[in-house]
Amino acid sequence: METEAKTNERLGVTFNGSVTFGGPMFDIHDNEHVHIGVPTEPPAPGSPAPAMPDELTSAEAVTYWQRLRERGFVDADCLLMPSTTRKQAMLIAELFAERLHLKAKWKPFEALWGIRNLAQEKWDIQQTGSLPARCKEIEAVFDD
Repeated sequence: METEAKTNERLGVTFNGSVTFGGPMFDIHDNEHVHIGVPTEPPAPGSPAPAMPDELTSAEAVTYWQRLRERGFVDADCLLMPSTTRKQAMLIAELFAERLHLKAKWKPFEALWGIRNLAQEKWDIQQTGSLPARCKEIEAVFDD
């Protein structure tokens, strides 16, 4: 019982079954219990916000950031609000990249927001056909 409690407290990856790894994706075969955890350190209170990537500071970008703030997707530092999901973040990044003609679609947003693998969210949406909540509202931010 004590070992089970310690396992539940640990961050990391625990697999009880056959797993196939292939690049950034993996397949879990006949497994009822899967734990995938990644330790994340929240920013210390009062710590400075990450620097805004230069490509996200144009006049057009400032307009989009303001609209996103007004709708509650980002805060005053353009960081994601706790209620903004990864799929919503992916859509925001994708639409920003399209409108600003960014060469690196995900990198500036992953650096700013401290998240990784936004491309995986895009892939998931393409596979499931399930759009993120409030997607029409996000799209309206980028309508000129």
